[in-house]
Amino acid sequence: MTREVLVKQTHATLSDAEKRRISKRIDALFAEAQWGELDQLLSGSLRGTSDDHWLHVRRADAWYAQGKYARAERLFQQVLQAMPRCPLARWGLANTRMARGNAEDARKLFLSLARQKPEVMGAGACGEGVRWARGLVADAHFRLGQLEEQAGAMAAARRRYQAYLRILQQPAFSLESRKAANTRLRALGLPKQARR
Repeated sequence: MTREVLVKQTHATLSDAEKRRISKRIDALFAEAQWGELDQLLSGSLRGTSDDHWLHVRRADAWYAQGKYARAERLFQQVLQAMPRCPLARWGLANTRMARGNAEDARKLFLSLARQKPEVMGAGACGEGVRWARGLVADAHFRLGQLEEQAGAMAAARRRYQAYLRILQQPAFSLESRKAANTRLRALGLPKQARR
């Protein structure tokens, strides 16, 4: 493995070009599950930009993907102390809490994302565009649907999956799929009153 540092300058934040370059490499390492190399990349990049919360979020994402939920949760919380409105940190913390069985806290975080306007979130300080934000809002509805199913609230779960599909009628970058939402809706069926 080679030590790869994509940030050449020492400053508190990344330029858009640096972020795109690093993001592509991070995504490739995620896809290949190259955790050691990813950790080296993030460590090296953080040496040059230790205040860049986006890199910390990506490190927490990597820990989450490896099942290191306690470490990921702590780092997501630290990011949110510095950047309380960061949607990626809230998304990551919500997923981590969901994975750790803390459904109520996860639900609150997903609700905070689902209630946001994509146009506002996408243009905010941590925003990555409206399509990205719309996808994040849609995915929050999908996760809320999963939580409602786990709680036995099937009608509420159906509404969340339907909201997910409605949002995706406009262009969005979603982590989930329409197929998965439709599969869940079919599995949940129609309420007995509607079957007549």
